[in-house]
Amino acid sequence: MKTISSLLAALGLVALPALAQVHSAPQPTPGTESSGASVTPESAAGTSSSSAKPAPAPSPTDRLKPATQDNTTYMCGGVGEEESTFMKQRAKDYDLMLTFATRSGAYLADVDVDIRDAAGNTVLQIACDSPILLVDLPKGGTYKVRAETAGYALNKTVRVAGGRQHAQHVASSILSWPQQVAEMGGAPTTTGSGARGQGAAGNGAR
Repeated sequence: MKTISSLLAALGLVALPALAQVHSAPQPTPGTESSGASVTPESAAGTSSSSAKPAPAPSPTDRLKPATQDNTTYMCGGVGEEESTFMKQRAKDYDLMLTFATRSGAYLADVDVDIRDAAGNTVLQIACDSPILLVDLPKGGTYKVRAETAGYALNKTVRVAGGRQHAQHVASSILSWPQQVAEMGGAPTTTGSGARGQGAAGNGAR
């Protein structure tokens, strides 16, 4: 091959540098990898994000937080079975549990509640957007409850024991409106067999 190349070069048919280029090994192009396609930051990020687990759905009870008005702590809840169960479990931490329902057993929400002590002083005055209201009262004694929805008011007198000497200290009372109240604008929620099963008076209610 060298003899032929030299002869061709002597005849002036081809230049030696040109022949060298023809027979030289191809050089890799700058920026390329011999192993194949390169991995970009975008593709790496896509791989990691696709393997991430979705966040768990929030529980319906996450919205239930105690609130305080003056010295009285309260919590409204009970929309749906999970909330209702949660509120009944938490009742042991409160003095009074009020349940709002129709006489047919359907729960009611959007109830304006006014609670006063024996001297007539306002202890709690709120609009409860749920069918169960838990109240931690400042002290034991007799309280008057006025609950109104759709322009129809109910009045109850409840007696709350001082302290929490035993598990059954909670005064529980169901306030039951005629069915037409829900039809007039009271906000019905899920039908609750638990509203009937608790009993109209409960412990310490009158």
